[in-house]
Amino acid sequence: MSQTDLLGYRTQVHYYSKRLRARLNQICDFRTTFVEAPSGAGKTTALQDFFADMDKNVRVRWFVASEEPPTSGWARLCSILNELDPDVGAVLLRLGFPNEENQGEIAQALISLNCDDETYLICDNFQFLQKYLLASVWKALIDHGGDGLRLIVLTQQLSSRGLAVLSNADVLQIRNEDLCLNAKEIGEYYRMAGVELDEEQMQSLYQYSEGWIAALYLQLVSFARTGSFERRGSIYEMVDELFWKPLSREDKIFFLRLSPFDNFTVPQVCFLLGIEFLSEPLAERLNRGAFMRYDTESRRYFPHAIFLDFVRLALSDEPEPLQREILFRAGEWSVSVGEKTQALNFFYRLRDYPAILSMNLRCVDIARTLVDMSRDELLRILRDIVGNASPALRLEHAFTLISIAFEVFTLGDRHLYEQLCTELKELLETCTMEEERRRVLLGELHLAASFGGYNDIAKMGEGHSRAYELLGPNSTLFEPDIPWTFGWPSVLCAYHSKVGEMETELEHMDYYIPRYSALTSGNGSGADVVFRAETLFYRGREAEAEALALKALPVTRHSGQESIYICSAFLIQRIALMRGDVVTFEKGAALIQDSLQRSRHYARCKNLADTAAGFLAVLMNDPDGVVPWLQDSELRSGRLPSPALPFARMLHGRLLLLLDQETELMLRSEEFLATARRYRSVLAEVYVMLCVAAAQYRLGRESEGLDSVCHALALALPDGLILPFAENADLLGPLLPAALKRLRTAEGLNLTLLRDRYAQGREALMRQRLGTAAASAVSLTQRERDIVQMAVEGRSNREISEHLFLSENTVKFHLKSVFQKLDIRSRQDLKKALREHPL
Repeated sequence: MSQTDLLGYRTQVHYYSKRLRARLNQICDFRTTFVEAPSGAGKTTALQDFFADMDKNVRVRWFVASEEPPTSGWARLCSILNELDPDVGAVLLRLGFPNEENQGEIAQALISLNCDDETYLICDNFQFLQKYLLASVWKALIDHGGDGLRLIVLTQQLSSRGLAVLSNADVLQIRNEDLCLNAKEIGEYYRMAGVELDEEQMQSLYQYSEGWIAALYLQLVSFARTGSFERRGSIYEMVDELFWKPLSREDKIFFLRLSPFDNFTVPQVCFLLGIEFLSEPLAERLNRGAFMRYDTESRRYFPHAIFLDFVRLALSDEPEPLQREILFRAGEWSVSVGEKTQALNFFYRLRDYPAILSMNLRCVDIARTLVDMSRDELLRILRDIVGNASPALRLEHAFTLISIAFEVFTLGDRHLYEQLCTELKELLETCTMEEERRRVLLGELHLAASFGGYNDIAKMGEGHSRAYELLGPNSTLFEPDIPWTFGWPSVLCAYHSKVGEMETELEHMDYYIPRYSALTSGNGSGADVVFRAETLFYRGREAEAEALALKALPVTRHSGQESIYICSAFLIQRIALMRGDVVTFEKGAALIQDSLQRSRHYARCKNLADTAAGFLAVLMNDPDGVVPWLQDSELRSGRLPSPALPFARMLHGRLLLLLDQETELMLRSEEFLATARRYRSVLAEVYVMLCVAAAQYRLGRESEGLDSVCHALALALPDGLILPFAENADLLGPLLPAALKRLRTAEGLNLTLLRDRYAQGREALMRQRLGTAAASAVSLTQRERDIVQMAVEGRSNREISEHLFLSENTVKFHLKSVFQKLDIRSRQDLKKALREHPL
């Protein structure tokens, strides 16, 4: 439609009020400009025209968010930032989509962005991406570090959380009222279009439209066609009357086929329409009218949100076969460009299970969908796929179903995993197929099914060996560098499963890990070394353990096994903690950070690193050192793979004690112990049992606490694993000496010596990290501070217990802990210590 094709009226004219032009001219004075208005307010057109008149030497970049998976939108934005600052861009692209674990690093990168040349970055339709951004990242983007960069955010209404961040920032805000026209300005707009209005008509149009430019534009088109302002209706009724109804059926089908996407390229249009090239008439359809704009930089068409919403509503009224055909074609396009999560959503809306299985999903594809959907949502989809896959489909897409089986195992649905592995094995062994394909598929299935023996090293190893016999070093089920530890920062805690059989487990690990690594092109390399190193450490032989841990570092790095590298660095930190060696402790932390910088699986390795850091934090009586997602004992974030739940329970047991939640711990003790036993983790059961014993002691149930310590000793001592008792002796009070006396064990002396050495090392490390006085104060928990305050006021243990709703034993326990931390012997010393070093 040209500007003069409706009886001489210039319906396509762009009008901006003096108020709006004044606001736009202020953009260059602000680091960030925020334009918030509903769809149809004209914000995008206003910015396009504003920058079209700007000096051509000024760099202007456009980013348009869309309904795509947020990970894809964030990656596109980071690619633009990479052009402005390659160093920061590389960091952002490596870190991936913002989450609770990486938000600090992403925020720091945005704040340190370097852009000295005058540059304008316009982020349009940002509401699609902003709703997924954490507040810290959203704020850092607004407060970016580019001195020459001017960020302009165009968005529909934000959430209250997004607005709260914005309200505290120094930004230029252009609101809906700046874009809307008053009655006089409506008259000026129509006059530019060739329509003279009297005062009554101006007021009438204002009352109808409230100055909304989309409604005014549609009224202008209506007047140009009919010569009257009599027709009134909703915005969608006017779109229907003025634009949709006049279209031919062919034109309508054209737009319906594009409607699954909120933006598209010319090749994408051709694919969705099923044509080889875009003819001139079809190109004219895209380029005409006010409801479609073309971005020359991204080479994409963007339909107006009002028009797109209308077309999608129109599609819902079309016959079901046409709807399904259009959605199916959209899914095919998504597959062709590698957007498998988006394709999965399209095909699943159709419940087209053959199409889903035809996507050739690999383990890595399924795992990546967790960034864009919840664990429960993904499990629901995978269960539906498996439940609706016929034997013929299973046979045709056996490799995809083997991949699904493995991912279902990591997601925690053991029943579906075992069922699917069994059914696939029966199908592959009995069906008619080419023998070479049968051999390969059975090999991959044996590998996937071997994890059903988790964490029995020999049983898993037998499955690995069978897979190797069939495949040789040619498995493609996993990427070689995929994290091997299933979220555990300790190989020993994950794989020690049988009391009294540590030597056999060591032999099995030495035998099977090299064979598994050969099968999977290096996955798991170095795990056997770390397993042996940790065993030595748990037996109190830290010098030998450290030598092996250092040996494991180059092995794991060379083979790309960053998860095992992190386990080795974590072990180095634990050894340093026991020795009181702050330099080596910090070096271990730096090694972990270096590993995260290298990892292609950053999110999963960051979760692993957070779990390791959380465990160290609770060992040093610092509950605040545990990241928020891990503090949640319900683990609602879904970030921890199911097999690693026992390690989380090891951490949560001590964390609850540090927070004086011994009653909560007792209420959940059976749950925690059941988790450890379900995954056959002997050491997780030992750690949880020791925490339960400490809780029982605090609650005045000393006899039960003693039994719990004895039970833990019975699990650990047959293999000489004495470290957990040294690490938790500070919580156990008199229970540990009493248990050793009851059992009369030969390990008693070694354990006592290790306990004392560990206590001295931990205190020394904390003092070195914080300074002597600061360590004494900072190491006190909040509950200890409350008790200290009441103790120096002269209250008795009973009075303190009644006031704080604690048992008297718990008060005694905390006071003893305070005396040890402050190196004092009495309440009188406590008063003196607090005068010298106030809390």
